Amino acid sequence: MISVVIPSYNGAATLVPLCLSITDVLQRLGLEWEIIVVLDGSSDESRDLLASLIGEGIVDVLCELPIRSGQQRATLEGILRGRGSWFLTLDDDFGHRPGDVEKLLAVKEGGADLVFGVPETGRRSSLRNLGSSLRSTLFHLASGRKKLIPSSFRLFSRSCALSLFLAPVACRYLSVELVRHSRKAESLLLTAGGNAETETERKAETKNENAHSSAPGTSRHPASSLVRGTLSLASYLLPWRRDPLCSSKRALLVVGAGGGQLGLIRRAKERSLIVAVSDRDSSAPGVSAADYFLSADTFDGEQSIAACLDALWKGIPIRGVATAGTDQPVLTVSLVADHFLLPGALIPEIALAVTNKRVMKQRLEALGLPTLPWSLVGDKSASAADTGSVPTVLPGFPAVLKPVDSQGQRGVVRVESKEELYQRLPATLACSREAKAMVEAFYPADEVTFSGWVEEGRLVPLLLTDRATLSSGPHIGICPAHRYPSCHAALGQEVFELCDRFVRGFPIPSGPIYVQLLVGDEGIKINELACRIGGAYEELLIPALTGVDILDLQIDLAMKGSLSPQNHDALVRAGASWPPEGFASVILAFARKGVVRSIGELSKICAVEGVIGGGYLLAPGRRIGELENSTGRAAWAVVRGESAAQVNRSVEGAYDALEVIGDSGENLMQDLRSFALHPDPLPDSEVS
Repeated sequence: MISVVIPSYNGAATLVPLCLSITDVLQRLGLEWEIIVVLDGSSDESRDLLASLIGEGIVDVLCELPIRSGQQRATLEGILRGRGSWFLTLDDDFGHRPGDVEKLLAVKEGGADLVFGVPETGRRSSLRNLGSSLRSTLFHLASGRKKLIPSSFRLFSRSCALSLFLAPVACRYLSVELVRHSRKAESLLLTAGGNAETETERKAETKNENAHSSAPGTSRHPASSLVRGTLSLASYLLPWRRDPLCSSKRALLVVGAGGGQLGLIRRAKERSLIVAVSDRDSSAPGVSAADYFLSADTFDGEQSIAACLDALWKGIPIRGVATAGTDQPVLTVSLVADHFLLPGALIPEIALAVTNKRVMKQRLEALGLPTLPWSLVGDKSASAADTGSVPTVLPGFPAVLKPVDSQGQRGVVRVESKEELYQRLPATLACSREAKAMVEAFYPADEVTFSGWVEEGRLVPLLLTDRATLSSGPHIGICPAHRYPSCHAALGQEVFELCDRFVRGFPIPSGPIYVQLLVGDEGIKINELACRIGGAYEELLIPALTGVDILDLQIDLAMKGSLSPQNHDALVRAGASWPPEGFASVILAFARKGVVRSIGELSKICAVEGVIGGGYLLAPGRRIGELENSTGRAAWAVVRGESAAQVNRSVEGAYDALEVIGDSGENLMQDLRSFALHPDPLPDSEVS
């Protein structure tokens, strides 16, 4: 697709015929395109005239700047909104002939990723020719490319386009930045004749010439515009041109600012990165830990892209994007990375498959991987909303009803009948953005989780843990603890082989994986899978047991698309010695209903022998409701030891130290320590 960007200031006389002419040309060439018009503070009737073209689908995007900002800024605004793999920019007044686009395309086919179309000087005003000559001289000095002639009539690749926003400069001049980041740039002198003009183009040019000749001195391109452009280009020769904040540092965008992102944020700061976080909640705990806050729903890719664009305009040098601990932002990360060509993220198609349970199930079944029978269910007005076959027969009861695009056990319930299913369906769909929910066969089984890292398509195993769960009424899968090693450790190789088939089949090129599996009488079933660091504080658990700093790996991947030699070596060692030795438990503590008056001292938890990290998740004044999902967690702690008995003593001590005091003065903590205790440990004296 070609994104055609037309900046315009009071261009009503020519905008409509120009858009029609461009459409004629690109349609004749059999190309896919979109037209983006940016009104640069226009005060004429341009907007009203374009309304009909928008309705007809000829103009795809209309962007209006509230005040006049100049051609450079207006063009950049249009490029920001482009979806094409190629971009075409041109003036709004037929100073560039649409018919010449074909000539630029021919040069592009010869291998150029940037082509300047240079109109012959006789067809333009003397003022514009003088400005072009002056700017060309400065351009040669700034770019070091004496044989190139710049022009605002440009065809360039998406990678060149995005360099405009990734270049750490306070003052941008489009042609210089494009040349600096192009592989092969060429200038093409456009003489009169050649391609036949369309009837629309001939009439429009005549109209434009008449408009200018009848109103001398009213040029829409005054001398001030020439001066501004020349000074902007000249600034490349000045040493103070670069932004002092962004000249040497790079920024990581962390999608989500909840507690699960704090470790990633802090580690990035330790690595001297600028950190921006995006979240719809400006009071989320990660906001105060980061350098910048971007207001955007972590589930909304378009909103997140728009927030990132705004950040780039403000000079925040975003070079990577990542998330940790939560499922749905993985897709948002993918969409942001795809838009800005940032490294390390999954492509959107794969990201959708690991975040949308409907697509996930279809892929698992296509690969012949063991999973549970399923179907989709919605009200009568809901459509299937899928591209593949979906089972239409319910899998039987009892069954599990779940959203296809949620996380943290939100909306997940066990149902015993068809009547109960439809009774609970509205509450489940309220946790989703889709019109249908998933119904899955209930499988009595133990839950285990597999954590690993994929490097260049090769899966390295890290941990296999028990995911201890409890039910609260119909709400199931609520997790108060993880334990290592798993009581199903003997199945480790079989689990690894299943996960390896998933990695190769989806396929997953690089990054973390986190797979939830069910182990029951019918063998191992893949429940759900994700491409993220686990949300049960695996960021502490994995380094403690394997020596692999999983957060460092995530940041490496996000910022440069590959691992540092040190992290690569640590990963190789972990794979060679899998499964790792040692014992551990992760306490995910919950509190009873009530209002929090105060919380205990964190130092008491951290002082317990074997505790390597912990914290409270509730603040005074917080109202605690019924236990329904993981959002009700009150506190956490990660415990490590050389034996199960050591870990169990630490779990006991940590639970004894936990305090969430309610209005009545009682400790609201639920005593769920049994879930974190390892079963039947040998006394320390019997451990060899």
